[in-house]
Amino acid sequence: MGLTRRNMMLAGTSAFAVATFCGIPVLASAVDEHIADFTGGADAVAGAIELDAPEIAENGNTVPITVLRSFSSDSSKIPALAP
Repeated sequence: MGLTRRNMMLAGTSAFAVATFCGIPVLASAVDEHIADFTGGADAVAGAIELDAPEIAENGNTVPITVLRSFSSDSSKIPALAP
């Protein structure tokens, strides 16, 4: 059996499926731990911050976002987190 495109696609797809479905519980617990560390264990509150962003942006790298309402009167304290 030689290494053909079909065999390579089958092996890649199978490896991706196994890694995705077997790794989900491990990844979920790691993500939950990181979120708890970042937030200090605080629960999410619905409606605490209201943002305004365009539905379609001309440039996906720079999308203007405005804070309409926040739990604090000083919206400059809200950090903009971006990779």
